[in-house]
Amino acid sequence: MPLHVAITRRVRPGCEDEFQQALREFFRVSFAHDGVLGATMIVPPPGSDSREFGILRKFPDETERDAFYTAIVRVTRKLR
Repeated sequence: MPLHVAITRRVRPGCEDEFQQALREFFRVSFAHDGVLGATMIVPPPGSDSREFGILRKFPDETERDAFYTAIVRVTRKLR
């Protein structure tokens, strides 16, 4: 049965557009990982003063989820 992971992020004021663009690019790159079945960005409702965004990812199982996040950590460490 597929596994869903939900994450929320509060974005700095004025950085919402930049965050959304970066997240779209991250989604695009993350689909190169075979274990990612889906990804959705949840944005604050129109007219809201909320800066909280949601990220929902879908994996086939825990093994693929763990492999994806392990790969992300490796890439992030290389960029530092």
